[in-house]
Amino acid sequence: MRATTTAVTWAVAATGAAARGRWPTRAATILALTDGDARGFGEAAPLPGFGDDPLPRATAELAAWQRDPRAPITSPSAAWAIATATASLAAARAGQPLAQAWGAPADAALAAAAVVDEPAAALAALAAGARGLKLKLDGVDDRARVAAIRAVAPGARLTADANQAWPRAEVADRLAALAGFGLAYVEEPAPGLTDALPAAPAVPIALDESLAAPDRDRWLPAALAGGAIGALILKPTVLGPAACRALAAQARAHGVAALISHALEGPIAFAAARALALALAPTAIHGLGDHPALAAWGPLAAVADGLGLAPRDLDRAIARLAVAP
Repeated sequence: MRATTTAVTWAVAATGAAARGRWPTRAATILALTDGDARGFGEAAPLPGFGDDPLPRATAELAAWQRDPRAPITSPSAAWAIATATASLAAARAGQPLAQAWGAPADAALAAAAVVDEPAAALAALAAGARGLKLKLDGVDDRARVAAIRAVAPGARLTADANQAWPRAEVADRLAALAGFGLAYVEEPAPGLTDALPAAPAVPIALDESLAAPDRDRWLPAALAGGAIGALILKPTVLGPAACRALAAQARAHGVAALISHALEGPIAFAAARALALALAPTAIHGLGDHPALAAWGPLAAVADGLGLAPRDLDRAIARLAVAP
């Protein structure tokens, strides 16, 4: 088996609610494995601001793994790249999709939510096949914005993400103000909330960024048992594959949804996230709709379930986006 790594960087399209100008570019290290005619790919693309996983460390650990597969891996994104590359190589040898290799039902099809800003975008997303809608909140006119989306999509599964923009002391009241709109949950309403979750919030709370905290194992069991949590949002690139599986099992034990979400990665990590979603929760609606960091990859932006990406197209895209050594 031959292993190679390539550093790539690309621009994130400055459109859509998922971009917000927060990450104008993305960077990754691509791991490619070749064994005869079979190919496997992985992508280490740490998301700045989520956890402690700088890309240079991930890249160094991938290089160490190339030299010795027993080398310790501490970078979640490097672990995700290795798991994806090795599993997709094995799936290619077996002639099956990665999702099925990871245990997804053969007939499973991913249901994804779309991130929207306003009513017209919500209608367009539903017309394009989105199974749910996610509205980014900023603490300003949140109730009016949720009401506007709900008015045009009365039957849609609707969630909101406050990105920790609310003051902790106002979380319970703000959730109560949104109680009449049928929100499945509000994601990350305030910073530092994990030790002070409302006892019985009017709208369930979902955790995302908080799950990357180094002290997660200290407070998460009590948070799940307390009844305030409606979902764990799992980003494989940020958390790594082992943590995603362990957290999903922990959530299910408490009757809490475990949903997979992207981290504005390229098509390799994104396709692998879709495969993991189908394996862990095949009937759920995941945060894996198309996003603005895929556009620069050209035709590969149309990612299918699993990792059914044409190796030649991947090779061309990787070469085009490669960073000169």
